Amino acid sequence: PQLGAHREAAAHLRTALDAIAAGAPAEPSVLAQCYESWSYEAALVKITDETLTARKQAITLWQQLGNKEKVALNCRWASRLHWYRGESARSQEFANRAIVELADAAPCAEQAWGYSVVSQHAMLNGNTRKAIESGERAIALAEQVGATEVRVHALNSIGSAQAFSNDLSGLKKLEESLALALQHGFHEQAARVYTNMASYGVSCRDLQLARHFANDGLEFDRRHDLDSWTYYLEGISAQIELLSSQFSAAESIALDWKTFRMAHVA
Repeated sequence: PQLGAHREAAAHLRTALDAIAAGAPAEPSVLAQCYESWSYEAALVKITDETLTARKQAITLWQQLGNKEKVALNCRWASRLHWYRGESARSQEFANRAIVELADAAPCAEQAWGYSVVSQHAMLNGNTRKAIESGERAIALAEQVGATEVRVHALNSIGSAQAFSNDLSGLKKLEESLALALQHGFHEQAARVYTNMASYGVSCRDLQLARHFANDGLEFDRRHDLDSWTYYLEGISAQIELLSSQFSAAESIALDWKTFRMAHVA
């Protein structure tokens, strides 16, 4: 996965799950980890009912094993998958559960993740104040426990909330988030910055900025098997061409995207 072969990683984990289903012995913790890891890798390529079901199976198993951090982690990811599917209420339900699971725990990375996800939800819903407050709380916890990826994620949410509210200081946070994501090999976090920066460029009609981040992001996403993120940037690229009065190019991207999506519908 660190090398970007997420599709291959998902295939190997699928083989392990199939073997366990066929009767191969496995401790509950091993099965839970297989569900968790497979869902992550597979969802980077394509989000399906099965990737969400695997998360919920992991939640059940980790809960039976009494591992609250793992329950919170998988609730956080279930929240993310529901959000991708447009199921906002379910997404918020799992995000809240992720925080509640660790309400009485000592400071840890998963607590920081919980607040970072709340920040992300607030940003996506246009609640800039909550996005910044929750994001800053996530960063403080992340620095306390040494959770770099949480810091990267929260910087993105805060920066996006500020940028889309016409506070250009947010762009520096987005640039910092991207630099850290690339430095540490956090593929999904980098993809998220590319998407948000390109989307911001479209929103403020800075088409040069939008095109730069869309093009770089598409190259990055394709190189690292991040098909779920490619969908976003293909749509943004079509918007850029449309706003540039390049109607044939916009139509071509839209038609290619439609063909790609139809070919990947199960």
